[in-house]
Amino acid sequence: AVGILGSRPGLAASTRLIALLEDEQLHDLVLAALVQPRVGRLPAILAALETATEPLAQWLVTVLTRMGRPEALATLGVALSLDRVEARRAAAAALSAVELPIPSSVLDRAARTDPDPEVRRLLHFASSRR
Repeated sequence: AVGILGSRPGLAASTRLIALLEDEQLHDLVLAALVQPRVGRLPAILAALETATEPLAQWLVTVLTRMGRPEALATLGVALSLDRVEARRAAAAALSAVELPIPSSVLDRAARTDPDPEVRRLLHFASSRR
């Protein structure tokens, strides 16, 4: 089922995959499927980040970084502006751990203005490495 969903384009298939991400038995298969570029994948990930728990946000950000495509990395930058602190923390943690081609202006703005001190700290670190 995961392979079929992974090969399908569209928001619905990607949303179903994301729902399966928290199943430990399917976790690796789902991650591998989500990393594959498909139409609707990035909007589904972004929508899921808007309501994600901390663990789910971390997995979704992992998917975005593993994709490595410019659109996925742009989505990671967008995650820094979401209302959900779990999404912003996950994105900031990824950006502080791995140097990714996110514009310095995006990092600097979020590092100065994010309401969460942990996000600001992580992004200050990420900015200082540039």
